[in-house]
Amino acid sequence: MKRREFLATTAATAAMISRPQSIFALESDNMYRKEIGIQLYTLRNEINKDVKATIKAVADAGYKQVECYGFPNADKMIAAARENGLAINSTHFDWDSVVNPDQKGVRPFSEVLDKANDAGIKHLVVPYLADKNRKTLDDYKLVCERCNKGAEQAKKAGIQLSYHNHSFEFQPLEGGVTGYETMIKEFSPDMHFEVDVFWIQLGGKDPGRYDPTTEGPSLPTASQRFE
Repeated sequence: MKRREFLATTAATAAMISRPQSIFALESDNMYRKEIGIQLYTLRNEINKDVKATIKAVADAGYKQVECYGFPNADKMIAAARENGLAINSTHFDWDSVVNPDQKGVRPFSEVLDKANDAGIKHLVVPYLADKNRKTLDDYKLVCERCNKGAEQAKKAGIQLSYHNHSFEFQPLEGGVTGYETMIKEFSPDMHFEVDVFWIQLGGKDPGRYDPTTEGPSLPTASQRFE
C-alpha cells in the first residue's frame, strides 16, 4: 500500500462523512446519490429477526447498494438484496480462511473465491482480527504476509482483497509502532484498505489528518474529542 494512496483515500472518505446532510440532500440524478450504500452488519440484530423485511426497508429508504457480512454463509442476505434491486459489490467474509488458513475446520480461501465469483462479488474484505492475531508487531507482520498471499490469489480470480480497520490497530505496541502502521508498510500493492474513519477517530487519530508515516506516539491526537 503506497503512502499517497492511503492518504488520498482516507482524506476523501473523511471529507464525505464530514458532510452527511449534504450527501442525502443531493439532486436525484447526482452520481453520488446513485451509489449510496450500507454495511448490513449495522443491521445484524434486525436481520437475525427478519432478513427479507430488513433489506426491503433498506431499499425503501433509498439505499442503492449493500455490503454483506458472514460470507460465504450469506445466501439469504444476497438473495434479499437482489430481490430488492440492491447492488452487491463487496462483502465481509470469514477471515480465518486468509489469516489462519491452517486452523482446523477453516474453509480454503479458494472455495471462498469461487463462491464470490459465482455470486458476482468482486471485493472481499477482512473484517476483523482475533486477539491472538494482534498481540505483537510480529503477529501483525504474519497477518500481512498471509493477506498479501491471499490478495495475490484473489487477484488471479479477478477479486480485490481488502482490510477493514477497527480501533485496536492504532494501539502502540513495541517501540510505539502501531499495527496499522505495520500494515501500511507491509501490505503489498495488491492488498487494499477499506478505511473506517469512525474507528480511526475512536483509536485516537484524526482521520482527515492522519499520516502514519510521520505521526509518532508522542504527537497530539484527536483523542481529546472523546474526553
